Amino acid sequence: MPAEANSEKDFYPLILSKSNNIYLSNSSPESLVNLIRDVLLLKWPQGIAEDATTNLDNGPFHRRWRNVAPDEGLFKFQLHGAPWKTETPGEAKEAYCLIGELVTTLQDHGWPVIGRFEVSPDDLLEVWLLHRSSARIAFEPGPPTVMSLLGAGDMLLACDDRDDLDEFIDSAKRGIETSWVVAKERDDCPGLHTIELTGQPWQASGHRLCMAQETIINTLVDLDNSSGYKLVNSTLADRHIDAKSTLTFRTRENGDDDDATTSTAYIGLGISGQSELRVIVPQDGLNNRDDVEAVRNLVDEKWCDGSKNEYFDGGSYHWQLVGQPWSSSSPALKAQGLLLLIRIIVILYERHFDPLASINCCIRLRKSPFGEDVNRRVALSASKMIIGIVEAMDKQGWKVALTADMRQAESLASSSVDSMSSSSVVYFVKDCQ
Repeated sequence: MPAEANSEKDFYPLILSKSNNIYLSNSSPESLVNLIRDVLLLKWPQGIAEDATTNLDNGPFHRRWRNVAPDEGLFKFQLHGAPWKTETPGEAKEAYCLIGELVTTLQDHGWPVIGRFEVSPDDLLEVWLLHRSSARIAFEPGPPTVMSLLGAGDMLLACDDRDDLDEFIDSAKRGIETSWVVAKERDDCPGLHTIELTGQPWQASGHRLCMAQETIINTLVDLDNSSGYKLVNSTLADRHIDAKSTLTFRTRENGDDDDATTSTAYIGLGISGQSELRVIVPQDGLNNRDDVEAVRNLVDEKWCDGSKNEYFDGGSYHWQLVGQPWSSSSPALKAQGLLLLIRIIVILYERHFDPLASINCCIRLRKSPFGEDVNRRVALSASKMIIGIVEAMDKQGWKVALTADMRQAESLASSSVDSMSSSSVVYFVKDCQ
């Protein structure tokens, strides 16, 4: 039986696997298991093929996944069809809306997804880190809107509410056109709209990669400050080789008139190539120059080998770090590079920038960080180990600020990254009163 809701454990994994599976720890609270089941039944039209969890009507746990040994302790939902690798626009729309509904329903019921990471062979897609929380954020009721980055330059926008989708499309295009050009757009099916960008930004490098990251940041700013669409999560729940991040948005609840006119400030942190580091300032972020200067002073102070080719270009401030920390074969140099990123995130946090999301915006790699021959038992044990570390850190007052897969090209909003390194990274912050 799943653990009771009053269990002291506050962190649980939700695992997306193959093209149609979801796994939960068999110690997960019954309420969490039931919540996941309800969302799947509501939002996936093809239904559940296998429900290897506790059956509340027929008594105890009735069927275990045949390929998992009992001591691996998993519950499984297997869906009909392939939501993580869809073949038609209609299926893609339903899959994106399913991901958005999972993220937002978990959040509304006190189980926000506070991080995601990969510790797996190729058939395990990613692990979501769920944290029991009593905190609630005020959002308008209604279905979430989802944006997925796909192919060389596509943005797919999906929502079950057509009026909401039309408003979202208009705001997204305003943000895109601050730094990129829309080639064409189309309705793929009811509730799914594709915006095609010129010049293949999701396959860019160098200066054009920087512009692609600026496009994403500017789009987030316009969606939030012009239309009230707040980014609440970023996942990689798509097995297609050309798929990047899937972003879930919700509409902020309107408060007093003074609150309604308050704008959110954004800033981005990006890395690319072997040594490139940049701070990305959105087009309306001229007041962020002091924040950029704080990062600049930190880099000058903490990167002992120094930098070269330091310059400001468009909406980004660039450094080329000496030592090539993102591609070095030296574990010590890579660790120094990660430590520098952590320090930058901390100094931005101290300046009231909350780490928001890690966004993959370039070609994905499919290699497992644990190697080709890793089995499920090792991967699942690694997930449990990471959650154990998070629990221990939480007891000491350290909260998960952000997770980023450093072997893929990623952009972090409010902090932003893209890289070709080798593993998932969890960033922590601690409030010191």
